[in-house]
Amino acid sequence: MELQEVTLQAIDRTLLFLEKSPWNGLLSGRVESLKKQVTDPCVLAVAGRVKAGKSTLVNALLGGEFSPTGNTETTATINYFRYGVPDDPGRPVLCVWRNGRRTWESRSFLESLQGNDEATLRKAEGIHHLEFYLQHPDLQQVTLVDTPGTDAIVGADGETHEQTTDQFFRTEKKEKAGDEPGNPLRTEMRKRQSQQTVEITDTADAVIYLVGQVAHATNLEFLQEFQHAASGRTRALNAVGVMSKVDQHDEVMKQRHVLAAAVAEKLSGELNTVVPVSAALATAVRVLSADKPRLEKIREAMLEIPESRFERMVASDRTFLREYEDCPVSVERRRACMEGMPWRAFVAIARELRAGSTAEALDRIQEMSGFTALRALLDNHF
Repeated sequence: MELQEVTLQAIDRTLLFLEKSPWNGLLSGRVESLKKQVTDPCVLAVAGRVKAGKSTLVNALLGGEFSPTGNTETTATINYFRYGVPDDPGRPVLCVWRNGRRTWESRSFLESLQGNDEATLRKAEGIHHLEFYLQHPDLQQVTLVDTPGTDAIVGADGETHEQTTDQFFRTEKKEKAGDEPGNPLRTEMRKRQSQQTVEITDTADAVIYLVGQVAHATNLEFLQEFQHAASGRTRALNAVGVMSKVDQHDEVMKQRHVLAAAVAEKLSGELNTVVPVSAALATAVRVLSADKPRLEKIREAMLEIPESRFERMVASDRTFLREYEDCPVSVERRRACMEGMPWRAFVAIARELRAGSTAEALDRIQEMSGFTALRALLDNHF
C-alpha cells in the first residue's frame, strides 16, 4: 500500500473520530485542509540566476518546448505547469492577472513578453502568473514552477526578476541604503511585487536550485554560485542542487561528478544533493531518438572526417564550417548535421557517434545529460 493511501486512510479515521468528539468544529476544517494537501500535486519550483537554463531544464523534464526561452530575457512572470487540457488549443496559456481576471492567451502573447523595454514591462506588470496545462503523466503528481531569474536585467537596475522570485519563496528584498527610486514604472512594479509577497503563499514543497555555466572546474566557483542561488532560503530535505550546462566546457564535463559530490558535501546543510546535468544533451537524445535516419546520417558524416582533422574542426562552430582539402564532408552536410542543436551539445554527440554505434552513443549521451539520475532523484523524492 502506498504512503499516500495509508495517510489518507489515517486522515479519514481521524475525521470519523472528530465527528463524535467535542473538537469537531475546532479541528475538522484543519484536517480536511490537510487531506487536500495530501491529494494535491506537490509543487516543485526551479530557481536560479538568469540564463542558468531554468526554462530549458523544465522543457527537458517535460519533453517538449513549453516554457518560453530565448536570447532575450523574458519578463518577470512565474510560470506554472499543471496537468490538464485547455479548451482551445490555440490559446493554451491561462494568464492570471493581478486584478483577478483570468484569460486564455496564445503563444504569440508569450512571445510579446520577450524583452525588457518599457512597453513590455507595462504589459507584464499586470500579470500575477501564467499557467500551462499539459497532459503529461508527471504533472499528475507534481506541479512544476518556472520562476524568473534572480538577477535579470529587466529595467535599468535589474531588480524586477529578482523580486518576483523572492516573493514566490516569501522573502522580502530589502532596499539598499541610498537606493534611488528610478523611473516611475520600476517604482510601481516594486510596489506591486511587495504586495505579491503577502498574496502568494509558500507553495513550494521542493526546490531545484540551478547553477548555470561556470567557466572553470573549481569547487570554489560552483560553491559561490550555489550559495548565491540558495542564499538562506533552503532546507536540505527539500532542496536539490543542479549544475546545469555541464556540456559547455570539456573540463567541467570530465569532472562533473567529482565537482557535484564536493559541492554536495560542503552544502549538505542546505542541499539534499547536487546533480550535474545538460538539458541540451537530454533534448538532443529525445529528438534524435525519434529520427534514427538523421542520426545515422550524422554518424556517417562524422566518421568520414579524418581523425587527424576532427578535433581541430570542432574547436568552434566557425572552424567546423570551413572548407578543408582533406575533409570529404561538404560544408553543407556538416551544417545539416548540426542544425537545430546547440554547438557544444553537437560536439559531444559527434564525438560519441565516432566512438561507437548509434545505440551506444545515445546511451552514453543520455548518461552524460544527467537526466536519468535527476529523474530518479525526483521520482524518489515525490
